[in-house]
Amino acid sequence: MPNWVNNDVFIKASDEELRAFAERHIVDGNFDFSTIIPITLSDDEYHGTEIRTFNDGTEYRTGGLWYGWNNAHWGTKWNARYTNAEDFTETGFFSFQTAWGHPLPVMEELVKMYPTFDIEWKFVEEQGWGGVHIYQNGRELLTQRREWDIPTTHDERMDVFEYCFACEDGDEEDMETYGCPKVTA
Repeated sequence: MPNWVNNDVFIKASDEELRAFAERHIVDGNFDFSTIIPITLSDDEYHGTEIRTFNDGTEYRTGGLWYGWNNAHWGTKWNARYTNAEDFTETGFFSFQTAWGHPLPVMEELVKMYPTFDIEWKFVEEQGWGGVHIYQNGRELLTQRREWDIPTTHDERMDVFEYCFACEDGDEEDMETYGCPKVTA
């Protein structure tokens, strides 16, 4: 089981452009990296040709190059998972998860494909590290780009997440550890 990275993508574009984006890149309800960086291996090279059988009789292929190819070209082990794009064409927002890392090559190629879009891409790994990349006119705004390690203080958590779990839980020991402000009644 991987550590999941939550990716939140905000795109500013016309309604027509958002619909065209969704038609091209949201496949069967999921954001599909291969619509941005296509898989260049044959199906047999990618998935492998060796047939293995589970105890229940289900067969699967093994020996493929998918793992190395995905990491090298997409920056993560698997394609996007658990996509939420229900309101994308109205809001310009969609989210998805990736395994272990954020898909930086996909982000960079997407920006090249849509240089007129304003894109904000936030990613946060379940332990807390993450970052935000902001793109306008086909370029990343380096003055806006931020990345962080796991926040270890109340102030860092408020800056990154805009909430602090220790304060929300009311655990006095955690609140003291993270330097949360004292709540007075």
